[in-house]
Amino acid sequence: MLSDLSLCDWGRAQGSLQRWEKAVLRFNRIHLPVEGGAVYRGAEGSLELRPEHFYFLPNSLAKNFELLPGEQYDHLYIDFQAFPPMMGSKPLEIDFEKDRLIFSISATLASVIRDYGEDSDRQQKQVRAILEIMVRHLRVKYGVKTVENEKIGRAVNFIEENYREPIGNLQIANAIHVDQRHLIRLFTKHMNVSPYQYLTQCRIEHALIELRQGSTIAETAAACGYQSENAFRISFKKVMGCTPGDFIRQNFYYERIKA
Repeated sequence: MLSDLSLCDWGRAQGSLQRWEKAVLRFNRIHLPVEGGAVYRGAEGSLELRPEHFYFLPNSLAKNFELLPGEQYDHLYIDFQAFPPMMGSKPLEIDFEKDRLIFSISATLASVIRDYGEDSDRQQKQVRAILEIMVRHLRVKYGVKTVENEKIGRAVNFIEENYREPIGNLQIANAIHVDQRHLIRLFTKHMNVSPYQYLTQCRIEHALIELRQGSTIAETAAACGYQSENAFRISFKKVMGCTPGDFIRQNFYYERIKA
C-alpha cells in the first residue's frame, strides 16, 4: 500500500521535554502521555497534556512545552510528515473514554514501540500501518484533512457507508459518476492512495474495532466486507504487518506500558 506518511522519529521519552522539542518543529506529532503533566503553549492558548488522552499536534504550529511544577513527564511520541500535509490552527485532544478506537490503536502503538528492537523493519512497518489507520480515522471523524475536492468527498462518503458490501473501484466510480481511470487519478492526486487502497484502510480500521470488542476472525471478516476469512487474513497482514491472530494476542492495555 502506498503510504502518505513519512516516519521521522518515535519512541518513549521521560524527564524534561525542553532538550529535544525544538528540533522537531517541522513535523506532525502524536503525544500519548503515560505519567506526569506538561503544558503545551501555542499561539491560541495553553493546553495541559494529560494521561489517558491522545494529542495530535499539526506541523503548522510552533511547539512550546513546559513541565508542570514537580512533575516528571513520561510519554510516547511519534513524529511524522504527511502528504498532503495536515494543517490546522489548533492541537487535537481526544479522551480515550470518548473514542475507543483511538484508545485501542494507541495501546497497540504502545505495545509495538515497547516490544520491538530499535528501528527493526517489522516495527517500522507496523508503526506506519497503524498510524495510517489512525490518521484516516482523524481525517474522517475529526475533519483533520486538507483535501477539498467534491468528487473525492463523495467517494469517501460512499466508501464509509458501504465498506461492508462487496464493492470495488467500479462501484465507487459509478456512485460519483466518473470512469474508473478518472477515479484512480483523483485519489492518487489528492489522497496518495488508490480508491481500493482507501477502502482497505477503512475496512481494516473497522476490523480493529471488531477484534478489540471480542469478535472472532470469521465474524470480523464478514462484518468488514470480506468474502472469506482467508481474504481478510491476507489483507490484514498486508496492511498491519501481522496476522489478525497476532493482533489479538498483543497487549492491548495501555496501562501496562507504565511497568
